[in-house]
Amino acid sequence: MILRAAADIPSGSELFTPYVSLYRDLLSRQTHLQDRYGFTCTCAYCAIQTEESLQVRKNRASILESFATLLPSLDPLSQQGALKKCISEVEKTYTLPPSDFPRLELLDVYWALALTYHQHWPREGIAVSMNLLNALGFEFGDDGSISRVGYIDIHAMPTMSQLCISWAALGEMQRAEKWGESAKAVCTIIMGEGTRFEEIYKGWLEAAPKG
Repeated sequence: MILRAAADIPSGSELFTPYVSLYRDLLSRQTHLQDRYGFTCTCAYCAIQTEESLQVRKNRASILESFATLLPSLDPLSQQGALKKCISEVEKTYTLPPSDFPRLELLDVYWALALTYHQHWPREGIAVSMNLLNALGFEFGDDGSISRVGYIDIHAMPTMSQLCISWAALGEMQRAEKWGESAKAVCTIIMGEGTRFEEIYKGWLEAAPKG
């Protein structure tokens, strides 16, 4: 077994691995773990959700469900407004920062909103993508460099890839390359190697408008 760390790990630290997707709701996860493995999970993520009231979790799920039902009936511009409102309302249900409690329930909403912007309004798309990474617990320095690695999930690499493409489209090649390298690093953590991904993002940079 090979483990790749996304951050420095102090010597002697206990390492954990998920037995079930964190995208499943708390009750579903705990029931599965108890039935199949005979234990109740007390990891940081499960502990935080356990401490939340059932009503808070129900309210969060209700908001997400209502917007998911509404979106197909809206035109693209109205969808942007609805997605922003959904994010705002769900964020109010959290009491801890994303660095302690990643906003996994909101990632699909952030991703959908970012896609509505990136093609025609790349700067707005960049802002939304940065918010998505913030929701995963990533933190950034003044120059945009990653100062804290957040939760590595399936949204992280494509979001960083989109940041690379959008900065390249704006002619900001240094920023574009930095995000390409960040996406490569995440790809290496998830897939075990990043050489082929590097070839892909270098192609994005070469295809970007010059001057």
